[in-house]
Amino acid sequence: YKEAAEKGQINAIRDFGHCYLNGIGIEKNENKAFELYKEAAEKGQIDAIYDLGYCYLNGIGTEKNEIKAFELYNEAAEKDHIDAIYDLGYCYQNGIGTEKNKIKAFELYKEAAEKGQIDAIYDLGYCYQKGFGIEKNEIKAFELYQKAAKEDQIVAMCHLGYCYRSGIGTEKNEIKAFELYKKAAEKGQIDAMYELGYCYQ
Repeated sequence: YKEAAEKGQINAIRDFGHCYLNGIGIEKNENKAFELYKEAAEKGQIDAIYDLGYCYLNGIGTEKNEIKAFELYNEAAEKDHIDAIYDLGYCYQNGIGTEKNKIKAFELYKEAAEKGQIDAIYDLGYCYQKGFGIEKNEIKAFELYQKAAKEDQIVAMCHLGYCYRSGIGTEKNEIKAFELYKKAAEKGQIDAMYELGYCYQ
């Protein structure tokens, strides 16, 4: 990557930044990662634009700047970057770098979910369950949790367990609820661990 990056190949510049960020084959250096993402982003590399947004959002190799993060996610989303579309929805949901906007958050989660982004499928289910940016629809919420849980999205597993336990969008089924809590808890999901403890009482 280093050799290709030095020759100015934009994908290699971004990948080299990724190596620095995660300490892959080289000592971890967040400042260097940020610089390389910035260089590749300025040359239009879409993943680097997204990565740069992530750095600004979390203060990695630079000062935290939610407005810049939002702008970069927006730029990458306009270029059809699936994770950027999802994260842009998250920004609108939580008012990160922009005003809160439930409807925009819902629309972006829906767009990312339709493109197969697993976390977006879960969040879309949550929107339907709570009536967040869309009319409440517990059956749709259940179906989306089920879809995300099949892809090992552990928060979706926990919510699916809750749906089975409480009869949300489906028939009550405490055995299925227990199995889902157990599976999610084994994967480290904290809420599922709590619910599992509740089941054992």
